[in-house]
Amino acid sequence: NDLIFRWVMEHEENCLAILRAILPELKITAVKRRENEHPVNYLAFDDERGVRFDAIIEDDQERFYDVEMQVANQPWLGKRIRYYQAQIDQETLKKGEDYDDLRESYVIFFCAFDP
Repeated sequence: NDLIFRWVMEHEENCLAILRAILPELKITAVKRRENEHPVNYLAFDDERGVRFDAIIEDDQERFYDVEMQVANQPWLGKRIRYYQAQIDQETLKKGEDYDDLRESYVIFFCAFDP
């Protein structure tokens, strides 16, 4: 349920618990920023696809996490994840920065099916 997912992700303690459970090796100690339904549109043409992240989270070490909910079993899920990862990179690398400055980021999909 989209409303429940957004409600869960709005609370810092929930975000932190979810990220720690999925990625315990990162030793995340705090969440700096949470934003639900974050739109990204760096597109030059109106007919190109944009992105609306369900929940974008930044941790205390400036790593980014896109947490998505996926109910429908679609065959293109892997390509969608790849596209979302590229959008995160575009959003976090500022003009003039080196590619070495790209932040560590993760795209996490909660699915109602086995992908």
